[in-house]
Amino acid sequence: MAVPDAQFIDPEFAAWSREFERRSLRVRDAQQADEPRELAAAQVALADHLAGHADPTVVVGVLRDARRAYRRFDPRQAARCLVDIAALMAADGDHDYAYRAYRQAAGEFTGPDAAELRADCLTDAGAMALECGEFDDAERAVRDAIRIYHRRHHTFGAAQARITLANVYRLSGRRALAVQEFGSLLSIFADGSVEHALCEASLAELHVDDGEPWTARPLYERAAATLGAMGVVEEALDAQLGLAWVLVATGDGERGAELLAQVRHEFESMDRPDKVAICDYVRAAHLLTSGDFAGADAAFDTAAAGLMAADMHHQLAKLQWNRVTRLLREADAVPANQERLVAEAVDTAVSALIAADYERFQFTDARRRAAWTTMLEHRTTTTFWLVEQLGSPGLLADLIETRLSAGVYGADIRDDHLPHVDGSTSSRSPIPDDGLALTLGAAALLATDALPLGPPPALVDDTGRVLLAHQRAMAAALDPELGDVLSSVPRVSAW
Repeated sequence: MAVPDAQFIDPEFAAWSREFERRSLRVRDAQQADEPRELAAAQVALADHLAGHADPTVVVGVLRDARRAYRRFDPRQAARCLVDIAALMAADGDHDYAYRAYRQAAGEFTGPDAAELRADCLTDAGAMALECGEFDDAERAVRDAIRIYHRRHHTFGAAQARITLANVYRLSGRRALAVQEFGSLLSIFADGSVEHALCEASLAELHVDDGEPWTARPLYERAAATLGAMGVVEEALDAQLGLAWVLVATGDGERGAELLAQVRHEFESMDRPDKVAICDYVRAAHLLTSGDFAGADAAFDTAAAGLMAADMHHQLAKLQWNRVTRLLREADAVPANQERLVAEAVDTAVSALIAADYERFQFTDARRRAAWTTMLEHRTTTTFWLVEQLGSPGLLADLIETRLSAGVYGADIRDDHLPHVDGSTSSRSPIPDDGLALTLGAAALLATDALPLGPPPALVDDTGRVLLAHQRAMAAALDPELGDVLSSVPRVSAW
């Protein structure tokens, strides 16, 4: 075998390799000597050397070996290894693994002198549960942490845990509590601190959700600048992504697109397909506002590919809903294609509604449970309007029959709660003023928190035809797991 010329060997890599061999040899020697203290220290040293260079799972494997060695003589240090493992997996995006590891480590830090270590683990566990959308677990963990911090008179630690609690409120729909908590935290943390910036970014997101992008803009700008200056990379990019969205929404599309391209490049280099997909969605929205329908389609397709790569098929249903706006806008702009585009928009809206209706039975995490009622009320009302105005009478009848049979009954819909079609144009009135009593009444059937206990069945008419069969097939194609749910429900005769 030919030996490569030394001039082609990267000196830094050569030095790293020599150190790797030295530390690996130290581990082997400790294993052969059966010296647990030396073995644990050697394995931690090897893990430190591998971190940032090897796959995180490789580093985790070495830390597990170190943890086994520490458990023979130092249980607390073994728990610290578990904390390091959790941090690695959190950085790698495996938040469920990290949550379980932090919870286990919290249980291993016992005794009064380990109380703050236990609280730190509970705080981190709460943050990971929040990333997974498990609000109950997140709130339970951070409240336990806050109680420990208060008993130890650790005011700053308690305030840090409250950031996660405030975000639990925000993401679970308890907006008033979220605003109150973030406002209190902003008065605690110093302006220019990481914690202050994180609170500003979360408040900005609340304003975006409330349709107040102008209010969100300065909050995102300050948060992005502070987090970037402090080297908090991913959180800074998240704030910049939010700012890019706000810039597009407030008419500064050129600056928003430029910032978005930078953020997308950074997330791509970090191997975060989920965040790249969000960037592509924002880009699609920007292209849509400028009338670049082909570009918007390409961005939507790229976003869909990113969601699939991130194993986030369920988000494709939300992407499907946003395609409705794109189709209606082109229908307004290109009269020659209006009939085809309107028909496609109607089918797309109905399929997105079906997907949203069924996915609540597929996913049990609290984030989607909390968001379901508002989202589905909006989609149901808007879909009924679209079908009544633009679809066929037969499709409208099938949709009404399907919703009547869904097993959810609610209050009357009020005019002030009627949502508009996302991004509607001035040439199409979002909600007509008259002639919709029947369809709006049918839409009101899902305006309630009461949920059926299982997925609604597929309805079959007297001829054996499955109601909304085409739109159900479109919904099933969005997500393999959703497809399994749709194909497994029983078929029953329509009322």
